[in-house]
Amino acid sequence: MHRYVHEVRDLARARRDATEEASRKIDEGIPDALMDPREPSPPPKKEAPVPYFDFSPLDNASDELTRAARDFDRAAEASAAGLTPARAADVNALVRTVERAMTRAEGLPRRPWFRHYVYAPGFYTGYGVKTLPAVREAIEEKQWGDVNREIAKTAEAIAGGAARIREAAKKLGAP
Repeated sequence: MHRYVHEVRDLARARRDATEEASRKIDEGIPDALMDPREPSPPPKKEAPVPYFDFSPLDNASDELTRAARDFDRAAEASAAGLTPARAADVNALVRTVERAMTRAEGLPRRPWFRHYVYAPGFYTGYGVKTLPAVREAIEEKQWGDVNREIAKTAEAIAGGAARIREAAKKLGAP
């Protein structure tokens, strides 16, 4: 999860850097200097600057998921010898719901039938997977006003998965 968060943060940074570089070139007249006078074309227009986004909800949710998984592992090791089949079945039933907890009922933007907020097929990739798809696609499609909202929704979904893992750890006897 940490890697996915770093990837979308790096994507936003790369978009910001590319936009700033393109604007600098336009300001310096580079596109005009490179234009073929036999085939004139309108000069490129500057794009709006890419804003800075608040990735802290994703960082916090990712950290919480990591802590919950670590606590679950400790609880599983500590209770392995005394785990009854009935309690193991209860724990397994909870663990099976972790993935579903990382979904949202309204689904992804423009694709409500895909509800998983950690990974889903990309809008333009056929079945090629996109990680943190709502955030990633908002950045890729330059929907700057949507990015922080999708970060918050994705963080909530990840936190839901962490909560299920914590619940399973408690069933194992974790404090």
